[in-house]
Amino acid sequence: MSGVNPFTFWASYLILDGLYVTVFAGVAVLIFFFAQERYLFTMHGGSVALFLIFLLGGFAVVCFGYFFSQVVNDAASSFVWLNMLHLLAVLGSHIMFRTHDGINDGVSELYFWLITPFPIPFMVHSFYVYGKVVIDNSRCELVAHHFSSGICKRKGLYIHLPAYSCCAQCNSSNCFQPRNYFDASYGYESYTLTRDLVIMGLVALIYFVLVVLMDYNYFQKLNRYFLSAPSEDFSSERGEKDPSAAQEAENVRRLIGLGVDVPDDEGLLVDNLCRNHGNIGEIYSQVSFDVKKGQCFGLLGLGDAKSLVFKTLTGEILPDVGDSVIPPYSMLRNRRQFTTNIGYCPQANCVFSGLTARETLQLYGSLKGICLSDLMTEVRQWLSALGLENDSNLLCGNFTPGMKRRLCVAVALIGNPQVIILDEPSRDIDPSMKKYIWGTLQRLQKDGKVILLASQNVHECENLCGKLGLMVHGRLQYVGSAREIKSRFLNGYTVTFKLTKRYSVDDASDLETVSDIKTSIEACLDDALFRDAFQNTLKYLIPQKTQNWGSIVERLEKIRTQLSASVAYYSMTESTLEEVFNAMDDLELESTNNELPGTRMTPFQRLCLGQCCTDDYS
Repeated sequence: MSGVNPFTFWASYLILDGLYVTVFAGVAVLIFFFAQERYLFTMHGGSVALFLIFLLGGFAVVCFGYFFSQVVNDAASSFVWLNMLHLLAVLGSHIMFRTHDGINDGVSELYFWLITPFPIPFMVHSFYVYGKVVIDNSRCELVAHHFSSGICKRKGLYIHLPAYSCCAQCNSSNCFQPRNYFDASYGYESYTLTRDLVIMGLVALIYFVLVVLMDYNYFQKLNRYFLSAPSEDFSSERGEKDPSAAQEAENVRRLIGLGVDVPDDEGLLVDNLCRNHGNIGEIYSQVSFDVKKGQCFGLLGLGDAKSLVFKTLTGEILPDVGDSVIPPYSMLRNRRQFTTNIGYCPQANCVFSGLTARETLQLYGSLKGICLSDLMTEVRQWLSALGLENDSNLLCGNFTPGMKRRLCVAVALIGNPQVIILDEPSRDIDPSMKKYIWGTLQRLQKDGKVILLASQNVHECENLCGKLGLMVHGRLQYVGSAREIKSRFLNGYTVTFKLTKRYSVDDASDLETVSDIKTSIEACLDDALFRDAFQNTLKYLIPQKTQNWGSIVERLEKIRTQLSASVAYYSMTESTLEEVFNAMDDLELESTNNELPGTRMTPFQRLCLGQCCTDDYS
């Protein structure tokens, strides 16, 4: 999303890490040089061989680490698995070399073919060959000087002694010749130090290319075009969508079909996004919506589907089916331009404990290409907007969870993105501090920004979002305003009865008493829907329909009179958006094919179960 080219990003990382590796390799050779006796380890080209082993081996391990970090998303798991693989590779190589003086047998050759993707065993074998050559090349240095000089002055049978091969006047085929580190082989002529160095260099290059291709999403594109299921295979068993969601999908498809003639007020078009995940099945499917400039679109729902939709929109993962457009840029065809227009606040805090808040925004602002002359002004602007100006020079590691969250929102806003995606932005934030986020988002809407918001704070969605989408079981089931949703699915009153005592669920007599109370209430409120029971409260939903407030109150007063010994008082309020969210909670927990016995279902519940919606609550 920063607009940085993936190759440039990873190449800069590799250059920096390469400098560390080069310095380490040089220091290691110097240590050998000054710690050795008689230059045993560095003479006859040993210092060059040692430096290349450390250098190429280090590059191979670094690139392997890059690749592994992309495969295993969790940093802690990646670190543990990487170290375990290296440890097992070192132990396996050590056992192999200790039990086989040569490596010309089939078992050793098979082992080396199997470990080709891992750089550590080749470093181990390189040091093995290096050590063997050091021993061969130092045999004359280890002979006592007075002993060798005495033999070299003699003739006759002394020339057949092994020590005589170290003499300068030796002219036989057994005379000492230092072995070349790069051509020496032990047991099998192709397993030389040169071979190990070349393989480590190739491993580093291959892993670096793979990491860059993964960051370009080439493998996800291959999976999308060759392995993904067609769109008609998604959610075919889940029934029909609500007409509002179907109409939204048709509208999006029509707008995308206009191409460059899309109206200027359109900010984001999401067209039929679907995503599978191996044996888990569908994560989300048939997600379509459009958001106009200056509008906030909220996603309500439980589970990870909302976050994965956002990760798809930011380009972190590709959908198996579907596309998104920030006019005129397509997520699939113009990925770099598409993601450059997005600011993203993920669920996990994206701050570094060793940086201050100011330094964090400077880092992200630089990555997004803000020129240096404007960077400090924009950093101060967002620190002030999110209430962090007085704490801007504190290390993020000392921040409270709420302060970290506000800083993550500031990271999403810096760089003036057209589309702002916020995943649980007010999580862990004190109610008094939420005004900074809410006020900032309302100002951004007036500036024409597109805001996508996922939150479990129903009050937040109701106040900020002009348009809402309800996701159940990974499907976008309904799209509309908060008022439309309430009037469509919960167009009634919520009545709460406060009982005179608390009843225990473990006591059979208490359960029977509560059952009798519920029966008496439902006899008077024959159209009421039982919603919840908790300790000493019972909650019902009364459909509004043609009933007036007076007739409902009259019946409630009758209940209170008849059950005066059991009901302390009652309260009646208009249904809120939170009721929708609670209904979604129930539906996520219950089977999608079964209705609870004795429980009547609201149109919203039948909608989420893929059943037809009718106007009544029967």
